[in-house]
Amino acid sequence: METDTTAWFDATGSKPVRHGWYEVHLKNGESAYAEFGADGWSEAPVVPFTHWRGLATDPIKSGETGTIAAEVSVATGVRAVWDAIFPFGHHSPAGVSAVDK
Repeated sequence: METDTTAWFDATGSKPVRHGWYEVHLKNGESAYAEFGADGWSEAPVVPFTHWRGLATDPIKSGETGTIAAEVSVATGVRAVWDAIFPFGHHSPAGVSAVDK
């Protein structure tokens, strides 16, 4: 099966925007894999690398299922609690009361 990878990026000029594993081009001409996370490159090869590329151009096709659904659920729950505690127009524009609606 052929994979649809991203283009190569210069390792000194750019960093990935997503956490995950990337193919890296080593200074000795070989290829390897490195992980990019919150603290930068980890699980990187001992030999320095000059370029990196993503393993899939479309993360959904790669099987990655992470979404923001959990964050949306939390935000919705927080909003419901806030509405229960402060039921009268806490998010109304200034000067407009709940009675005016």
